Amino acid sequence: MYEGASLLTTVLAMKVPGPPDGKGSHSSSRSAAPMQLWARGRLREVTQTVEWRQGQTCSKAGKIEAACKAAELGAYADTLPILVPLPACQREAPDATG
Repeated sequence: MYEGASLLTTVLAMKVPGPPDGKGSHSSSRSAAPMQLWARGRLREVTQTVEWRQGQTCSKAGKIEAACKAAELGAYADTLPILVPLPACQREAPDATG
C-alpha cells in the first residue's frame, strides 16, 4: 500500500488532479482490480475547496429530499387496496369435525 495514501470515494477521486500516487491490493477480493490511492495532502486540498463543500451540501440536501419522497410514497401505498386473486376451490372446505 502506498505510504501516506488514503482511500477515497469515486466522487472525490474525480476531483483530484493528475494520476493516483500509488495502487494497493483490494481489501475484500484478491482477484479485484487494484485500488487507486492518493496522498492525504492532495485529498485535503480538494476537500478544502468551495466546490467540494457545495457538493457535500447538495448531496445531503438530495438525500433528505429522497427520504421525504420515499416517506410520501410509502404513505400513499398504505392507502391503496390490496387485491389478491385466489384460485377457485376444487373441493369443499372441511367441516368443524375434520
